[in-house]
Amino acid sequence: MTGLESPILFLAMVGFISITGVIMPGPVFAATVAKGYSDARAGLKIALGHAVVEIPLIIAIFLGLDYFFQDQAVFAAIGIMGGVLLIYMGYSMIKSRKEILVKQEEARYGAFIA
Repeated sequence: MTGLESPILFLAMVGFISITGVIMPGPVFAATVAKGYSDARAGLKIALGHAVVEIPLIIAIFLGLDYFFQDQAVFAAIGIMGGVLLIYMGYSMIKSRKEILVKQEEARYGAFIA
């Protein structure tokens, strides 16, 4: 029996995969840590923003559209679009960078305690 045949097993698989994504350091984790320092609700906001993307994908896969994502042309198109987006984001970051000024009181503990 696969996870798609049983809704409970499917939800358990989604939960397990989501937990592994949450505990693994990455961009969502870094954003949560960075924004959580200044906004008490940052974690909730980031989780909701992430869910806006994940929930439609989970529903689509549950409804049987997983074959669509397994098509090599779709896989390649998603990869190319993602690569172009990453290049654009990198270019935008480099183009708009400013000199970072660190106040003495913010830097007293150094990067180790950050």
